[in-house]
Amino acid sequence: MCLTAQSFGILMSLISLNNVTVSQGHVVVHLPDGDVHWLAMGPEWCTGSGAPKLAFRLDSARVI
Repeated sequence: MCLTAQSFGILMSLISLNNVTVSQGHVVVHLPDGDVHWLAMGPEWCTGSGAPKLAFRLDSARVI
């Protein structure tokens, strides 16, 4: 799954920085079930199969 830089920025604004490790072109979101790695791919940020879990957790957290 890939997001535009703007969409990725909005997603990151919803996550506690205590759960994020950042290096150039690489962001790791630490979750209880495992880490989700995001990589800069040109103008977009892309991740593998962990993305649906991350989106679900963020959506659930906003509802509570």
